[in-house]
Amino acid sequence: MSGWTVDADLLPPLPGAYALLVHVRKPVALPPRCTSAELPPGRYVYVGSANGPGGIRARCRRHLRAEK
Repeated sequence: MSGWTVDADLLPPLPGAYALLVHVRKPVALPPRCTSAELPPGRYVYVGSANGPGGIRARCRRHLRAEK
């Protein structure tokens, strides 16, 4: 799975559900509201809904920003 990238512009601007497969290569610090201090390396699936303006495309763009 290494080397996979996503161009959010290719995703539909429609409402719906989506799943993101995320490969964490090194520990990531989590915000204080989370129960554990960091997310260990591994593969994770995030499932969300996109019913607002811009649909799935807009939500995935937000998730793919570097600061996220």
